[in-house]
Amino acid sequence: MGPTNWAAIDIRPDSDAHNADWDKVQMHIETIEPPTYWSGDAENLHIGTSEAQEKSTVWMFDFEPGKATLWVEQLKKIKAVYEAKRPNKTMFLGWNTHANTDGQDAVLIFGHDKWADKDAPNTIAKEFESVHGVGSWHRFLEVIDDCVRGRNDWIRELVDFYVQATSATRLINSFFCRGERYLNFLTGRLFNLVSTDLIVL
Repeated sequence: MGPTNWAAIDIRPDSDAHNADWDKVQMHIETIEPPTYWSGDAENLHIGTSEAQEKSTVWMFDFEPGKATLWVEQLKKIKAVYEAKRPNKTMFLGWNTHANTDGQDAVLIFGHDKWADKDAPNTIAKEFESVHGVGSWHRFLEVIDDCVRGRNDWIRELVDFYVQATSATRLINSFFCRGERYLNFLTGRLFNLVSTDLIVL
């Protein structure tokens, strides 16, 4: 959920009426996970010029100790590629605001206009070297490999859906779902509804 800020969390709805209403939502939830809190990195993201991209590929990174700063310096080179070669595409960088040992240090989110974008040939190496010079892609990968302990990937889609409550039909709008786990793209049925990630800006 989000984006929001910490001050908004202090005044989040917490009345008896709100909690009673939320109970009507929880009957549709199969799994609840602990929340994680994320901050957007405005300096190192690229917002595309195309329409809002509701589909995205998510890369979650676990860094080697002390390597986060070196990693983000390399990421600036990818941002330069997006600015020069992919101006209509979005690349978002977020940082976990709390220390953790479960492999969630930083997240990169790449926007797509359609899932068919993932069928296109991967041209990032060619684009990278056209911006940074011949041989730069291999050197980039060597440094990244030294910084990253591991990475988990998933896809997600911004969806609008209705939850039928006892007193009224309530719209839950703009809910991000981790695609491979929670959204059946063939039927559109949410078989696991999890509110986990809160982006704090």
